[in-house]
Amino acid sequence: MFHRKSLWACALSLALALSATGQITINGVADKQTAADSITFTIVAQAGYTYAAFLNTNPLPVGIAVTVNRPDFYQLYVIRTNDTTSAVEYLLRRFIVFTTVRGATELGLPPHTPWPVIQSSAAEFEGAGLRLLVPQDFPAGYE
Repeated sequence: MFHRKSLWACALSLALALSATGQITINGVADKQTAADSITFTIVAQAGYTYAAFLNTNPLPVGIAVTVNRPDFYQLYVIRTNDTTSAVEYLLRRFIVFTTVRGATELGLPPHTPWPVIQSSAAEFEGAGLRLLVPQDFPAGYE
């Protein structure tokens, strides 16, 4: 059974933990944001914390502006640890960079560059054969 004193201590520690969560500051990008062609953001470093930041599992510097200009879906994950209390906080920002060449219909896909056309002639197929593999029992009604 809890004592009143320990109950208040648990409630106070829970309130402090909940109020501390989400105080990581990232300038330039919001959660679930879509950006045309590129986006630049900065993870703001505060004194007294040790940071680790990742963009799709790739480590990122803290306190330096980062520009992302490749169309794709991204997850920016920031973890910081209080150097004094060892309390850990984290923040996840998801965003999409899309290319304006494709318009807004295909968010996050890179522009398509078709292969060059190679001119060919009927002489390329001269003497060639065509091999077809078909099942032994074929449904009725098909050619």
